[in-house]
Amino acid sequence: MRSVIVNLVVILAAVVCAHGGELLRNTDFQQDADNDGVPDHWAIIGEKQGFTAGADADTGTRWVAFANAAGEATLRQLRVKLDPASTYLLRAAVKSDGLDGRAFVCVVNGDWTWSGGCVDIPAGNSAWTLKSARFKPGPSPDGLYSVAFAMLPKAAGKASVSFVSLVELQTNEDIARETKVKEAPRLRTLAGACRMQPPPASGGAPALVDDDAKSSAEWGQGIDSAQVSVDLGAEHVLTGLILTEIVGDRARLDAVKVEVSMDGNEFRTVSEFDNRAAPVAAPDAHSIVLPLRTERARVVRLGLRKTLEKMTLCEVNLYGFTTAEYAPRQAAAEKTEAALRRQMQLAAGAMLKNPSFELASADDPAKPLGWEPATHAEAGQKSAPKMTWEGGGCLDSHCIAVETVSKEDWGEWISAPVELQPDKFYCVSFVFKVRQPGLGPIEVLIDGNDFYINEQSAEWTPFGLAFKKKPTDLRQRLALVLYHRAGQKVWFDHVTLTEVHIGLQHPADQAVIADETPQFAWTAPVVGEFTLELCPARSFPPDALRTFQCLGSPYTPAAPLPDGTWFWRVKEALYNRKSVWEKPFDEALSEVRSFKLERQGDNTPPVILSCSPARSASLEPAISIRFEEFGGRPIKAELALDGHARKVSVENGAVTAVPETPLEPGEHSVSATLTDEGGNQAEASWRFYCYSEPPRVLIKDDLALEVDGKPFFPLGFYSPVADAALFKELGDNGYNALQHYGLAGMDVKDATRFLDEAAKAGLSVILGTIDTQHWDDDTLVAKASLFAKHPAVLGWYTADEPSADPAFMLARARTLKKCSPLPLASVHCVPRSFSVYAPTTDIFMIDPYVLFKSGGGAFDGSLEMIPGWMQQAHAAVGGKSPVWVVPNAFRWPIGPEGRIPTYREERAMTYLGLCHGAKGVIYYAIKPSYDHIREYPGFWLGMMALGRELAALSPLFLAPGGRTWRTAQGLHCLEKQIDGDFYLICVNPFEKPVSDQVRVTLVKSATAAALGEDRKLEIKDGLADEELDAAAVHIYTTAAAPPRIPVIAEIEQAALAADLAHHETWKDNVATFYNGAKTTVSAEASYVGYNSPMAIDRIKLTHWAPQGATPHWLEIAFAKNEKVDTVKVWAPCYPDFDRTPAIRPISYRLLLKVAGEWKPIASVENNSEACIVHKFEPIEAAAARLEIKSGASIAEFEVFRAAQAAGQ
Repeated sequence: MRSVIVNLVVILAAVVCAHGGELLRNTDFQQDADNDGVPDHWAIIGEKQGFTAGADADTGTRWVAFANAAGEATLRQLRVKLDPASTYLLRAAVKSDGLDGRAFVCVVNGDWTWSGGCVDIPAGNSAWTLKSARFKPGPSPDGLYSVAFAMLPKAAGKASVSFVSLVELQTNEDIARETKVKEAPRLRTLAGACRMQPPPASGGAPALVDDDAKSSAEWGQGIDSAQVSVDLGAEHVLTGLILTEIVGDRARLDAVKVEVSMDGNEFRTVSEFDNRAAPVAAPDAHSIVLPLRTERARVVRLGLRKTLEKMTLCEVNLYGFTTAEYAPRQAAAEKTEAALRRQMQLAAGAMLKNPSFELASADDPAKPLGWEPATHAEAGQKSAPKMTWEGGGCLDSHCIAVETVSKEDWGEWISAPVELQPDKFYCVSFVFKVRQPGLGPIEVLIDGNDFYINEQSAEWTPFGLAFKKKPTDLRQRLALVLYHRAGQKVWFDHVTLTEVHIGLQHPADQAVIADETPQFAWTAPVVGEFTLELCPARSFPPDALRTFQCLGSPYTPAAPLPDGTWFWRVKEALYNRKSVWEKPFDEALSEVRSFKLERQGDNTPPVILSCSPARSASLEPAISIRFEEFGGRPIKAELALDGHARKVSVENGAVTAVPETPLEPGEHSVSATLTDEGGNQAEASWRFYCYSEPPRVLIKDDLALEVDGKPFFPLGFYSPVADAALFKELGDNGYNALQHYGLAGMDVKDATRFLDEAAKAGLSVILGTIDTQHWDDDTLVAKASLFAKHPAVLGWYTADEPSADPAFMLARARTLKKCSPLPLASVHCVPRSFSVYAPTTDIFMIDPYVLFKSGGGAFDGSLEMIPGWMQQAHAAVGGKSPVWVVPNAFRWPIGPEGRIPTYREERAMTYLGLCHGAKGVIYYAIKPSYDHIREYPGFWLGMMALGRELAALSPLFLAPGGRTWRTAQGLHCLEKQIDGDFYLICVNPFEKPVSDQVRVTLVKSATAAALGEDRKLEIKDGLADEELDAAAVHIYTTAAAPPRIPVIAEIEQAALAADLAHHETWKDNVATFYNGAKTTVSAEASYVGYNSPMAIDRIKLTHWAPQGATPHWLEIAFAKNEKVDTVKVWAPCYPDFDRTPAIRPISYRLLLKVAGEWKPIASVENNSEACIVHKFEPIEAAAARLEIKSGASIAEFEVFRAAQAAGQ
């Protein structure tokens, strides 16, 4: 099944997705006035050898092609004017013949670099195919772009194009309408790949017929109408159809009628479209969008009529859900509407004026009472954000909106001031929707807090966040902000600010109940996440605490509670939400209540522990469900495989079914019901994939990884480049895995080289299939199939901190599963959305980045966000997927306020993840765009030691079982037994020493020795006294022959010595923020990772990249006046700094600030060297300045003290 994006809606009318006029000339290559073989308005750039043009003998369709390119060859149409704030649609009809290498049609900017809208031509052999890409162009220096048909150097075979179209999508509302139809899986491309067949000689109407050799409908001359019926085989809920056509001079689709039926006999019309009143004067490309009212049907009949004098390509796609898929969406929609109505009730008693925007200001009737718009635009910008008070509110009349025009502007709605009380908890909640989900975050500003909203929808969605009022500035305003998102629009309604009070409802205080899974309910003026805590002791000690993450009230725990007295309370976690991290910094607490549980008979359902096979299997799998039963044994189990009942056995806490015959390759579904003696039921349903050959990489039932039949603990780094020496160093130090962003925009030969070099070093690769170029399913499969059997490929990396629609990601996952048994992995950074994305991947990775401040310590507290995220991730995957942790191994936050973690801190972060069940560790990153950890020799030395340590202990991490807990003073502990040997790991997440008593359960009395340290732990009657320094990790074992790991103290001393030695190499560079230097610039970058501090961070693989055209200037103010005699200016020079020339020639003037005046030192014109050295007589200066005429990016600007610069 091919599928695409978005959320459930009801649409009432048919719409044509309006496009602007065609922006290209000679789109079908028919014109060639000078008969030189190159179509008019197109030009050959680069190697003309291998270029051909011709026409199809049967149809007359003209085409252009490249074959066996020796160098880069492109056919371009130049000087196309585009607006970076607009959205465009690029379409091309393409074909391949034995293509080995990369060929594509794309849009490039004035610097001749890719700017968006790339259509890849499939490798191998493919028939004529209509492909498209929707995009926003990147900036271009002169505002002009080119459209290029390109074949990369050394590509073999032939790539052909017969049509290229570029049109502007005139309104974002058109995009939204199409997106709403595509909320559902694509049920059918009508008749699969189809063409229009002429009417038979005996008469009658033409028909759409199957033709597997075609990927689009091919309509022959003289045909004016057709009708086709599609039997879906079962009842479906339909959302719409989309018809895509290329319209010739006198060829167009005139009318469409859609009819539906439940039995195939009685049809009713649900949508009609007549295009005859809107003639098309010029060639164009159109998508006709026919939304439906979520119609229920089994048979769909489509009637088409068109006038026809030329061939037209057309594709017809039908979208909808099965009734089973639609049911939870309908329930979710009803739940959302209830939440919206609740939000309206909250607004009635809110502290803000006019929270629902129904009242007009007396001073300005065009604005809502109590709210002021504010806009911000860069100097010289022609347009500003659009701030509107408009109709169409959520469940009532009005709302407010912000619409940005370019990436350089932003707008905000600001409330009237309101008085808040210090140290009290408040909640901001509202409903909102956006035009285009996934374009980037929305901000909410209040009381110095900067909250981000990353999860977005095109439908009204409730959102809430809470904060604790700071002691100062009691009068506050609320600001709702949208910024730096060209073409985005966001609407807000029912905005409330209320004091947080969590009121417990039931169970009533001191009630006696018999239900082992009681329903808990509470009230709170918060739309967000809660934590329900249950404990048999009123003090809520951590080792006896049960916690549950809840999205709201009421909540019912899945597992039953034992008899006895229970105390309960509810917390609202207050998050300081940043773009890539979250950390609770305070909590609003309810009162404490108690209840007594006394069971009467068996009313506890079985608890399902795991389902197998969880992800993939051979063609003869054993299907099993592990469970626990508290009140009685299950006396009945029913299990269906692919909808057919199967015979089962129930014994030893497991339900097992073995298919009588081998299964077919592909996806299979299981549903089961377990019923115990008391009539209590538990249900399970899941999907898995069968492959004809045993998967080389397997996720076992205990969620550990197995590769080629052997246990595999993934330990590695994100790495962007193929580096044989680096890979060997990693492999020699225990690492076995790499993550690469991968195939989007990557040449096949480069990807192969990366994988080959990794394999030589014994490293496996999680290879990226992240879609940055709007691949269709066929392209995705073609890309993945090229590498699916490479021995280095461990799995597919499908998403990086996604904001895409989960339905789209799930459909893409199924597409990949059909072509490859390798597991899918994706990384996630927003805990509240973990559960939404959990079904879309096999391996759930989280990146809880801890911020480390310059001078020591972590930002906003300890490292405890890591276990918090791990717990939420485990809850989201429900035991069906392994959770891997991605600790930050780089300077974070970016710039001088942040620092790289120490070896000790990195070790603590790693073991916090491992203690809480991480089945893999992948560090980010060796070289992000804003750092390079090999530039920190002490840290790199520590990371290599940590790799050897973790590799030696990998059997411990892979072993099933174990107990994790948090002691009363906050130590995180894990105990396990392997082959009778006891292991205990203790981690201190705090920035101060902690002493505590540790209670273990696997041994009663023993003496355990520490690994990597000279210490012992005495355990008596299950208790041991433990003391850990700040961010320390202790690993104890009773094993007679324990694993050998590096000596911790020796590594710390060696790391310190390496850092001190490295400091000698740059201590006299006064122009680095490590020595107190600060930057002032003409303009910063569009992304903080390329801001000016990157030019003074000592790392030559980072750089400052200012926005806008030159000239630019960069000033470095020293910490104090310095006598200097050498300046070095480094230009970006990728991939390595041991080669020249620089990426772009640079021209600049160098000045020093002497006695308050700028003194010229040197001038440089069009220099292409990677490093330019200026030496001069010693001079005392307070600052240095570069005035840059061209090539503005600066990798490093170094200024050295006199007499110390020689030999640097």
